[in-house]
Amino acid sequence: MPRLPRQTFSIRTALCGPITSPSREKELRLVKKIDLSPEIESLLETPTWSVASLLPPAPPRRKERDGSDLKSQHPSTPAYEAEAEEEITRDKLQHLLKLSALPLPKSVAEENAMLRDLRDQVHFVKEIQKVDTTGVQPLVAIRDETSEHRREQTITRGKLAEYLALEVKKGKNGTIRRRRDTYQVTSFSPDSQPWREDPIAWSKVEDPWATGEGAETRRMGRYFFVKRRQDGPAGQENDKSIKDE
Repeated sequence: MPRLPRQTFSIRTALCGPITSPSREKELRLVKKIDLSPEIESLLETPTWSVASLLPPAPPRRKERDGSDLKSQHPSTPAYEAEAEEEITRDKLQHLLKLSALPLPKSVAEENAMLRDLRDQVHFVKEIQKVDTTGVQPLVAIRDETSEHRREQTITRGKLAEYLALEVKKGKNGTIRRRRDTYQVTSFSPDSQPWREDPIAWSKVEDPWATGEGAETRRMGRYFFVKRRQDGPAGQENDKSIKDE
């Protein structure tokens, strides 16, 4: 019986594409169940690179508390030490501390420790800058793309219930408007809901259509009227209603 052709599976396709799709969920489940071949496992057992290569050369040997000698992977050389001392001097260290508004070292030992740490950090940054990143897209953000996190970040009607309760329908067309007779609550809690009256007097929303004291007799709902004399066909006075802008 001939072997049926099977579509090639790639791990990269499982880690990109739409956020939610049946095919994506299926591929993610397959990624977790992939069994590595013995050849790949044998290659991973013997690492060919270590993060210690990014660190500066250490002293050749140092004594431990138990008396044993610890050999460093990259022994330091006099040339490297002279170059590091020439690049990061004591004057530069004091200048950087003054720019950062940090206190100066109180002793020579503390100053030597600061110089050693600063030289190690500069060496690490230079080693990182040597990496060729041609064609590599920068990382925009680190997101949790699991189903639980997506479900937690999804905006549902239940999360908007406290805001939807403030809306009412007005007019024949049912235009949605926010109620102005409610109380503005800065923090929502079970004891103070936005659709209930809040006992705090200062949290009441002010009426945006208020015209001030003494103007209540000229108001008709959201409008106020002004009497103006206008000669009509029969010489009668007409009242004009002007909308409050």
